[in-house]
Amino acid sequence: VETLDGEQFEALFTGAHTPESLTQSVREEEARIEKANAEEAAERARLMAEEEARIQAKLKLTEEANKGIISSGLEEDPPKNDEIK
Repeated sequence: VETLDGEQFEALFTGAHTPESLTQSVREEEARIEKANAEEAAERARLMAEEEARIQAKLKLTEEANKGIISSGLEEDPPKNDEIK
């Protein structure tokens, strides 16, 4: 342990913890925090991948719709000036 917070200092001062047991307790807490952070990062990555997949699916549908609109417009002959009323 590099620095002590107030609770850790008090635990050592009152004899509730020995330096060794405090070190072990701090290591266990750090391991718990690392595990929680890793789980959160994995969940965030999963959610981002799902969102990316949704965006790509929407983009594909939009592109297909735009191709249909463009191709349907190109297949017809545009009206001539004298046909426009």
